[in-house]
Amino acid sequence: MRVKTKISFRYSQIETKPFPSSNRKVTLFRPIIPITILFKKQFVRMETLIDSGADYNIFHGDVATYLGINLTRGSKRTIHGIAGKIKGYEHKVELKIDQIKFPSRITFSNQLPNNFICVLGGKGFFDHFQVNLDYNNKTITLS
Repeated sequence: MRVKTKISFRYSQIETKPFPSSNRKVTLFRPIIPITILFKKQFVRMETLIDSGADYNIFHGDVATYLGINLTRGSKRTIHGIAGKIKGYEHKVELKIDQIKFPSRITFSNQLPNNFICVLGGKGFFDHFQVNLDYNNKTITLS
């Protein structure tokens, strides 16, 4: 018998300027959740953006380095997105969200900008959960 689990989070509230030299501030809400990535005996806990438009989990290469993953030993992958195309390397890891652990794959790349927030996408995240992003109530529910 399989037990259904629901995990809920609140959208993150972010204060920012509409453009760098603006005196105004705007409030944005984003579906950002805490996760833990486990690789062998290493782990890192971090905030990640749920991105329904992303095909894969995509993380900056410095996360792979921190976990002791040899970046270029992964399967090569070209990622096409809003910033053009970048080269990445896919690796098998384990993800933990709340108390739920599951095997996943992450594409790591050093070609991402330094201010890039890691994203959870289709393969490796959405294929493990039913995801409800309720923008009006600012809630995220995973089941």
